Amino acid sequence: MRIVVRALIAFSLAIGSSVPALAIPQHCPAGTPSPNAAIVFVCGEVGGDQFFAPLQLSSDGKTYRTPPAFEQSGGGNTPWRVGLSLTLDPDPQINYTILADNSGSSVVQSFQFTFFQAIVPEGSSAYVRGRIAGLLTDGASDGVTLTPLSTKVAVTTLSSDTVAPPTTFVNMGIDVGNPGSIEFYGPYDSGLIDGPDPGSGNLWRYMQVDVGFTLSAGDTASLSGLAYIGTVSVPEPGSLLLVGSGLLGLGMVLASRGILPR
Repeated sequence: MRIVVRALIAFSLAIGSSVPALAIPQHCPAGTPSPNAAIVFVCGEVGGDQFFAPLQLSSDGKTYRTPPAFEQSGGGNTPWRVGLSLTLDPDPQINYTILADNSGSSVVQSFQFTFFQAIVPEGSSAYVRGRIAGLLTDGASDGVTLTPLSTKVAVTTLSSDTVAPPTTFVNMGIDVGNPGSIEFYGPYDSGLIDGPDPGSGNLWRYMQVDVGFTLSAGDTASLSGLAYIGTVSVPEPGSLLLVGSGLLGLGMVLASRGILPR
């Protein structure tokens, strides 16, 4: 199947070209996505089509972001379209906004995404927090359903491996999103939860968020979420505002394309 990428690829590399092969999830293309794959990558699969998203290093050399207005499409006779906006901050935090457009398809399709990064080492006393919010649009006027592929829509895992690439990940218990099929999807907040202790003398060194769901034919889902680690058990207002601003931006895009009413 043909896949179309509508984005200017501007890659800044954080490490040299000699990088160990990374264990890429099965729903992503085989091989190494870029010379900096041991530090960060974003990949996905929709309806059997797999892709890596290009990433740009910020001017301060700290965070990676998807190019502005990054969009991916494919599917042939069952067309789909995905818009992604991500910030991967090794501080550590992952913020993501997803537009999953199945409005041109007559069949239910699965959408899977993985966001991976190396992070500033964090101890076992740190808090892990996840949140996701979103909106479903019934484009076919026959009901709309989103069903998580895992226990929840988004799952956050960490690794304390001391060498790259990491091979052992621990589910942090902050899976977010309703556990079953849903027709109306509103804000969801898992609250702050302590991550399990990786063991004396070890630190978390890698962070990964997996988002996966099926979406009914003719419909659209817009999701915005975050996962981060901190040493205080209070919400970080700036992080939560990013979720709201991500949804607002998606709403404007959907309205401009006639998917949502203005």
